[in-house]
Amino acid sequence: MTDLIRAQPLVLAAYTHTATTAIDAVDDDVTTYASAWSAFAGSTFSPSLSVPSDKAPLVRALLDRLTALDREPGLLAQALRDLDADGDGALTEADGIDAAYLQLRIRNQVLDPAALTANDQFLRDAAGTLVTVVRDGSDGNTRVLKLNVDDHFELLETLTPAQLQAILELYGLTGVDGPLHIVAHGLSTDTAGITSAANNVADQYDNQGIDGATVLAIDWDAGEGLLDWDQAHQSAKDTGDHLAPLFTAIAASNPDATVAITAHSLGNHVMLRALSQMDDPIEPGTEPFTVDYTGVQPAIPDDAYASDPDHYGALVSGRIRHLTLTLNTMDTALMGYEAQEPTEALGDEAADAPEIQTLLARREALGLTTDIVAHDSADGLGHLGIDPGGSPLVTSLVDEQLDRISTGRPSPQTQVREDVQALVPGRVGIDEVFGAPEMQDYLRDCQHRGVDPDPAEVARIRRELVMDEVEEYSDYGD
Repeated sequence: MTDLIRAQPLVLAAYTHTATTAIDAVDDDVTTYASAWSAFAGSTFSPSLSVPSDKAPLVRALLDRLTALDREPGLLAQALRDLDADGDGALTEADGIDAAYLQLRIRNQVLDPAALTANDQFLRDAAGTLVTVVRDGSDGNTRVLKLNVDDHFELLETLTPAQLQAILELYGLTGVDGPLHIVAHGLSTDTAGITSAANNVADQYDNQGIDGATVLAIDWDAGEGLLDWDQAHQSAKDTGDHLAPLFTAIAASNPDATVAITAHSLGNHVMLRALSQMDDPIEPGTEPFTVDYTGVQPAIPDDAYASDPDHYGALVSGRIRHLTLTLNTMDTALMGYEAQEPTEALGDEAADAPEIQTLLARREALGLTTDIVAHDSADGLGHLGIDPGGSPLVTSLVDEQLDRISTGRPSPQTQVREDVQALVPGRVGIDEVFGAPEMQDYLRDCQHRGVDPDPAEVARIRRELVMDEVEEYSDYGD
């Protein structure tokens, strides 16, 4: 188990005392210098002199930075005394803390020596319960964390906005260092499934060379899956209502955060209800908090944005600056949804359905961009999934989402996907062509080199794959 600190507190404290005493002496000298300089600059000389600029402010700023650095060993000593539960002279995870918590504790105390309060213990306990670090990013790869709403819904309800914001800042979940990508699972995905999906999304960030990103998996309570539909459906709604403060806290901490969301099936209840009910804790006249949103086979009413705008209005508001929706009229799972609910599902609508066209028109009127991905993929009985590792189409959609948020422009891979989807004959669809190793290797190479895919090369690969499929089918018929 890796040591966060292993030292003798007295040695650390002695270093801080010696260093800060020396800096205090220099600070006194700067004060004397500043007074003398002020008197010199205010004097009248004959003939007149051109007085150079005063260096005291620059020296004092440097001293302030040195003081902050030299206070840290003393604060580490205090942390050892306070937190070393097993008394072995080291802080490890066995003492119930992690590196993110320790970093925030030290930073807050450097800024404010009185910052450590009784509330600190509550926040540490709550953070350790609500958040799990799956990949800490220490190896240079994208971080992955999990919000454990599944087992700790009641705790989430008790947190004040300030406490929730402190937890997000504790774990770097405010998009300060790079994009924050949130993934929300559907009915039949368990904790292992959403963790796998989050890891694969993180791998796509690494493949594209996007630094500083964090992937956050929302592990909400879907009950017993298909055997417990009513409970899961209601849980998705309740979770979304209680996660609205999550986005309010992100916006309060970093209103300019780059946030992407990928939600599957019932997970769209979770994310859309949270986005629709969040607050914008910003100054009037400034830009509102926005996200890039991909809804994979949404298991929500097809007219929810109009019939229930309080909970789903984010679909047709500036909250979602770019919206991608996948639709499959042969989605077997959503046929089951419609058998349970007295409504049509958004995810199995036709692209030309009135509800889809109205949604497009309302977004276009606001200057917002939208991609409707109508497909006939057989993956997951047409219901796709949240894990890009299991579907070429979902892999493509996540890659396109990463392109948009990292460059601020449409993804060149979108045209490739649309070309493949329009492929004829229909038997040779996106799973066979887009998921083929030749196509994936070429697209990944383009991502690594930072160049747009060449349509001519895509067409060549596509033709070869189609011919291989047709020949194989012909041989089988013989």
